[in-house]
Amino acid sequence: MTFEPVHWTEWLKAVGPAVIAAFVAYVAYQQWQTNKATLREKLFDRRLKLFESTQEFFGEVIAAGRVNDKALSAIWNVPLDARFLFDQKLANHLQDIKKHALAAKRFRTRIDHPKNEDDIEKNSDLEDAELTWFVKESTSLHSHFEPYLRFGKF
Repeated sequence: MTFEPVHWTEWLKAVGPAVIAAFVAYVAYQQWQTNKATLREKLFDRRLKLFESTQEFFGEVIAAGRVNDKALSAIWNVPLDARFLFDQKLANHLQDIKKHALAAKRFRTRIDHPKNEDDIEKNSDLEDAELTWFVKESTSLHSHFEPYLRFGKF
């Protein structure tokens, strides 16, 4: 039995598809990594927008000393959008901020349009309690959002 050497074109036919498959797999992997980074960037942008709206809300409330319409509009849709971008704990916290904002706004309305003198004092105390809560919460805002606004290792 004699052994005939294999021509180099036969080797190319045998190895060529494997090389092409490896190259295609490499390109697919790179596309996957690019899409993953793009998704992270888009998530970051959307989360940052909600963080900035929440910061704007706190800034407006603290500067005005009350929950006005501008502050309320800054926070209005944040809890709804947060359900899709954050975990349940942060989404619930943002909903609590909105509830406190609505309560403070309701107290302010009762102060501006009182039924009697006692109503003004009672609602002023309640509004002050809400404003104190907002000041306290504004200091912990960064810690609530920080895990979601870090890129970490890329």
